[in-house]
Amino acid sequence: MESGDLMFSFYSEVFEKIFYHLPWQDVSFLYSALQNAVGEDKGNCEKLFIFLDSQNADLNATQPLSYLNTLQLSYEVEWPVTIMLGSHLQNQYNEIFSFLLQIKCAKYLLDKLYSSKISCVKESRPAFKKRHAKVDLPRQQKIHGMYIIRMRLMFFVNGLHNYIMTRILHSFGLEIKEKLENSQTVDDMIVAHNEYLKSLHNRCLLDRRLTHLKQQIFQVLNLCYTFQQLWLRGVDNISLEKLQAVEHDFSKINNFLICCCNVQR
Repeated sequence: MESGDLMFSFYSEVFEKIFYHLPWQDVSFLYSALQNAVGEDKGNCEKLFIFLDSQNADLNATQPLSYLNTLQLSYEVEWPVTIMLGSHLQNQYNEIFSFLLQIKCAKYLLDKLYSSKISCVKESRPAFKKRHAKVDLPRQQKIHGMYIIRMRLMFFVNGLHNYIMTRILHSFGLEIKEKLENSQTVDDMIVAHNEYLKSLHNRCLLDRRLTHLKQQIFQVLNLCYTFQQLWLRGVDNISLEKLQAVEHDFSKINNFLICCCNVQR
C-alpha cells in the first residue's frame, strides 16, 4: 500500500465502483485490475494472486466498507524466503492491507466529491414545494452545512491517513530496512521482521485489546461512505434529519477518540 502509483492503479478501480455503488466483488475484475497494476513487474506479477474471503469474520452488514475485508492477497514465496514469510505472516499482512484499504477508500470517496457538485434532481415546482413544505432550513444553508460536514470528515480521514502512511508505514519501513541490512544471521533477520510486523500490527489497531478503538474509527470511515451517497442523491433529496444524524454520529465518535488520545498522553 506504500507503493504509490503501483497499488493506486489497482484500488482506484475498485473505489470507483464503490463510489457509484456498482458491484465490485468479482474475482475476474479484481484479478484484471491487479494485473494491470503490477503487470510491468514481471518478477512479481506471476506470483501475486487475489481472492475473496466471503467468510471473513470482520464483515459487518451495517458497515459497507467492511466488505473490503474480503479482499485477500496471496504471494507465492519460494524457499528460503518461506522461513520469513510463511502463510501465517501473510495473513497478518492481509489484515493490515484491509485496514489501510478502508482508510484509503474513505479518503478517495471524499476527495472525489471535490470534482462533483452537490447533485440536484429537477422537479416540477408543485412537487418541489410539497417535498420541502415542512423544511424550515433554507436550501443554501443546507448546502453550506453539507460542505462543512465534508470538510470535518476530510480533516479526520486525511489526518489518520497521513499518520498511518508516514509515521507508521514509512518510518517502520526505514527501520526494518536498516535492521535487515545490519543482520548478521538469518535468525537476526527473522527476529527483526517479526518485531516489525508485530509493531505494525499493533499500530494499525489490530491488537484485540484495541478492538473498540478500531471499531470507532471504522464507524467514521463508513460515515464517509454514507455521506458520499447522500451527496450524490442531491441536496433536494436529502432530509435535514439525515444530515444531522451524520454530523451527530461523527461528533460523538470524534469526541470519544479525542478523550482516548488525551488519556494515553
